[in-house]
Amino acid sequence: MNALPFAARDKCFRTQISRWWAMKLKNTLLVLFIILVYPIHVIPEDHRPLVAVGDYNFPPFTFIEKEKPSGFDVEVLQSMARKMNTEVEIRLVPRVDAVRMVEEGEADILVGVSVSEERRRKFDFTDRMLTMKSSIFVNWDNVIIHDPGDAGTGREIGVEKGDIMAQFLEKEYPGIRLREFNSQGEAMIALAENKIDMCVLDYFSGLYTIQKNALHRKVKSVGEPLLEAQYCFGVKKGNTKLLSKLNTALDDVKNDGELKRIQDSWFGENFFWQQDYFVRIIIIISGLTVIALGILVWNLTLRRSMHLKTIEILKSKAELRESEDRFRVAFETSPDAIG
Repeated sequence: MNALPFAARDKCFRTQISRWWAMKLKNTLLVLFIILVYPIHVIPEDHRPLVAVGDYNFPPFTFIEKEKPSGFDVEVLQSMARKMNTEVEIRLVPRVDAVRMVEEGEADILVGVSVSEERRRKFDFTDRMLTMKSSIFVNWDNVIIHDPGDAGTGREIGVEKGDIMAQFLEKEYPGIRLREFNSQGEAMIALAENKIDMCVLDYFSGLYTIQKNALHRKVKSVGEPLLEAQYCFGVKKGNTKLLSKLNTALDDVKNDGELKRIQDSWFGENFFWQQDYFVRIIIIISGLTVIALGILVWNLTLRRSMHLKTIEILKSKAELRESEDRFRVAFETSPDAIG
């Protein structure tokens, strides 16, 4: 009686073991099948999306519009990404955060940065995109301040936090009072609202902010540019592989005319070329004016000389005629004259 239940239990146990092994084998075969048919795709380092960071409020170069990165630099980098056949994720943050992220390896590319000796210690830079000019902006009715040194004691100069101009001003104008803002646009608005006495910003970005916010009768640019710098993309110091790719892509964008097309769409046709063109025109016109004045003076001098010469000749003729008349009269009245 007891043998039958034991045999039944043994058979049941063996059946369960068989089913467990069958299920184990089935799962193992399924995993092998998936691996063989659908191999796991590991993304190589070279094909991972690049992370680029830049200033969130630096129009028209980098800014956020409709919750998306926009601006000249953004379009250039997107065009370069297509040339490299690489996905690039662009994030716009405060400038100091962008610099820190690339320096600490959280991002790959620093978008739109002016080159300085201090920055060269931490970053490598691509070939030049543009030449940036840092200029002085003051209130519209200002007639006193034309140089940071004119600000004197008690006046504040606005700069963007993390911008090279802050270091430049502290070095060249010791003792001045700087007030840092998160963006150049914020500094310009503060100037228009008389919260600061002057600001030193990028010339092109300053003009853009003036036009966009209708500040023509509130602020103006004065004096000569304080500093000119190459404007490039940056990578962490030593990342020569990425730097080489970026330079190759930038060359391609330049050579096929894409860079000029983007420049014209943001700044107007031949905007940067016209900056030098107008200077050349002024020089040429000035030169031609000097030449024309020289010719005029020479012509007037020649005419005066000819006039004096003519008077002298006429005077000589008159004297000769008068002498001939006197000789004729003397001859006719002479007793020895032939009758």
